[in-house]
Amino acid sequence: MLIQFAVENFFSFKEEAILSFLGNKTTKEHEEENIFYLEGQKILKSLAIYGANASGKTNLFLALRFMLDCMKHGLDTIFKEDAGKSTAFLFSPTTAKESSFFELVFAVEGQFYHYGFEIFEGKLQAEWLYRGWNKEEELFQREKQQIDYDKDLFSEGDRLAEKTRPDVLFLLVCAQFNGTIAKSILDYVAKVNVLTGLKGESILGFGLKKFEEDERFRLWLQQFMQPLGIERISLSGESGKREYRFWHQVFDESGQGIESQGLPLARMSTGTRKLLCFLAPIYEALEEQEVLFIDELDASFHPLLLELLLKLFHRHNKKGAQFAFSLHNPRLLEQKLLRRDQIYFVEKTPRGASQLYSLLDYKVRNDEKLDKNYLKGKYGALPELQLLEEKLLEYGQEE
Repeated sequence: MLIQFAVENFFSFKEEAILSFLGNKTTKEHEEENIFYLEGQKILKSLAIYGANASGKTNLFLALRFMLDCMKHGLDTIFKEDAGKSTAFLFSPTTAKESSFFELVFAVEGQFYHYGFEIFEGKLQAEWLYRGWNKEEELFQREKQQIDYDKDLFSEGDRLAEKTRPDVLFLLVCAQFNGTIAKSILDYVAKVNVLTGLKGESILGFGLKKFEEDERFRLWLQQFMQPLGIERISLSGESGKREYRFWHQVFDESGQGIESQGLPLARMSTGTRKLLCFLAPIYEALEEQEVLFIDELDASFHPLLLELLLKLFHRHNKKGAQFAFSLHNPRLLEQKLLRRDQIYFVEKTPRGASQLYSLLDYKVRNDEKLDKNYLKGKYGALPELQLLEEKLLEYGQEE
């Protein structure tokens, strides 16, 4: 399970930002549905992140995906095209010359781990791995090319420090040499997926492939699509030349159903294609105990469908899946589906830096109208409409 992600000096995040799935001890809302219990800790099943356009929500998701890609593929692969590429916050002369910081806290097979690294222009500046919760044990610590590991607790690091290049994570090297702890961590990381909406066609391809190969998903998807007017989805043709058809009821003039008409994928609306993009990873997260992050989720789902998906993760999630998403629509705040510790905001300062903070940072009454107060600006994270209106009016007057 994912406990916490922290990032600092990455793109628009100048100061440290911490996104935590650790439930607040004093918050009592939805304790039966919205949380897991692990070693006496409350672990949240989902998080919702609000914020204005250009506030930095997407950069938070990109920061996590960047860290995961480094862990999965290595810095040398990530920076292959541009070895000197900067990931730092560039609107400050200080941070532009400093390293970017990434850190994960998570649980694998009942063990808590605390792993992170710092990079500058594609080179490792620091890397660390700790194990435990109340009492942490240092497994290894790295400062540039100086790597120190505990020979008893992390014996898999033996004789691998000299094999580790400046642009390669020590954890990844240990996993490549079949280190038990390192491999278990990277196996877990493979189950954390971040979708930013920037790769829609590849996600759609994943969904169609899963439809082809997974009978249970086929049945689940068709049940989901039937209330939307799609009776069934058929598949024909050979592998590599598959043809998908989406069948709709045909009605006569009296409104009587007389037959079904199949339409190709190309005739499906953008909304239907978006549904197909995201339903496959959502299903896989629930079935395979994965952690799923989706940026701008309300751009793909009607508010009522979004509420249904959230209920699915809360009420029918027994395997430990977790879900985090960004959105604009405040309806979820009104519906009381989320605990106060499940709600985050991202706001950009006048100096261009993004800040992440929790609703818990505000004194919120149990009967408070969260949706109305959010739109009134009580919690921040809203667009500067007055300034925008003034600029637009000035533009109109110029003509």
